Amino acid sequence: MSTSGLRWSAVILHVPHGAVPEAAAVQPEVGGLPVVALGDGRVIDAAKAVSAADGLSCAAIPTTLPGRR
Repeated sequence: MSTSGLRWSAVILHVPHGAVPEAAAVQPEVGGLPVVALGDGRVIDAAKAVSAADGLSCAAIPTTLPGRR
């Protein structure tokens, strides 16, 4: 997404149901394959939900370790 100049930053704590379809709708415009999650648990959870909605692969790069904040 960064090469196309787009970012998705509207995902919030405990990812509400409406955020996943909204983010999934943007994916075809961006064309990123696989979906890449760079962040903490909620970012990774949202990316997995988006990728599952579109039948895509998801690569996760966690930036925090549980219990180490």
